[in-house]
Amino acid sequence: MARCTGTRTPRVEDARLLTGTGTYVDDVVRPGMLHACFVRSPVAWARIAGIDVSEALQLEGVQAVFVAEDLNPGVREQWYTLNGRDDPDTSRPPLAEGEVRFFGDPVAMVVAQDRYTAEDAAELVVVDYDELPPVVDHAAALESPESVHATHPGNLVGELAGRPMEELAPVFEDVPHAVAVTVHQQSYGPVSLETCGIVAEWSAPAGEMTIWAATQSPQKVRSFCARLLGVDEHRVRDTGGGFGQKVLTQRDDMCVMLAATKLPAVLKWIEDRQEHLMAAGRARHEHGEARLALHDEGRILAATLDHVQGAGASPTPSPVQSGLAVGLLFPGPYRIPQGTFRSRFVFSNTSGRVAYRRPWQFESSASRRRPPRSPRYSSSRYSYAAADATTGDQASPPSSPRPNPSHPVLRKRGRSCPDE
Repeated sequence: MARCTGTRTPRVEDARLLTGTGTYVDDVVRPGMLHACFVRSPVAWARIAGIDVSEALQLEGVQAVFVAEDLNPGVREQWYTLNGRDDPDTSRPPLAEGEVRFFGDPVAMVVAQDRYTAEDAAELVVVDYDELPPVVDHAAALESPESVHATHPGNLVGELAGRPMEELAPVFEDVPHAVAVTVHQQSYGPVSLETCGIVAEWSAPAGEMTIWAATQSPQKVRSFCARLLGVDEHRVRDTGGGFGQKVLTQRDDMCVMLAATKLPAVLKWIEDRQEHLMAAGRARHEHGEARLALHDEGRILAATLDHVQGAGASPTPSPVQSGLAVGLLFPGPYRIPQGTFRSRFVFSNTSGRVAYRRPWQFESSASRRRPPRSPRYSSSRYSYAAADATTGDQASPPSSPRPNPSHPVLRKRGRSCPDE
């Protein structure tokens, strides 16, 4: 480690990626390989009254059509290393069972000799849905009479919190200035250049699985597959590359792994762009209410943050642990004599929360010392609100990305314009 610190480390993968000789998952071709296509829910929430796959099975070139009762019982263990075996986790069946809980929820998987035939057959699968009123607003989900998962009344996945906010109430009552600001962060979709994909090759005589996957954590995929199938980890070989949303095994990947053990050939699934936008997952759909107690000179005397994040219907993995980052990062570089936070994660009938690039955007932006260019970031919103409360002056108009460098509160704290 000492010899690497402070020295330039050449990248070893650039040449093949920049010259077009890199291998992506869809480039993998194996003898006799079969192709998968998912039948996905066209509604946000419904009971599955019945599934008829008979017509799809009659199409020439179709090898199999799997539904929940075919694949889900094959799951031995399903947990992520990040959370651990004993961490309470959310329901994540490979195929929807009993209900669909978001638009794009996988209901069945068609396997055929090529992707074109698989897509044609998927359109022949008939699913009878009894629609239910969906819960689509994470901000209102905690008060909704409907529960996305019956096991979680009130739609609360879980929460992490510091000291009770009520304990700081006297502080806010006795300060010269108190301000509250709620900042909303819109949902993000990864939209990666290479969509999700996996190739699974099962060797029954050896009891071994070989996987090609678009993932940044091949070791975690290998461990997850071993637990899923109930085989020793050294019997799973894995290779991959990717980031963010593709870091962990998702439900589509589970289906391919499980189905590969039931088929006489290698199985490939490559997500198309429509599937990606529908079901690959979202991130950062959240909001936070910050309350600041301020001295006349602008010093922060106390601060609280009530943070709520939408987890969708099937978050990967359980998002609760990330609430710790909210409490750690919210104070930032400021001296805050008294402070606390609460971070809640909420189910809704939307695609599940997944990882995304630049972790902890909402939390870290809330703690930045220098306001960024865009006024939508929580840090600038909170600091501007504090400045307004202590001077009666507007630090920066909402439409302007630049703070006012002559504003007394910003000047006292030694801040400068982004362009300086």
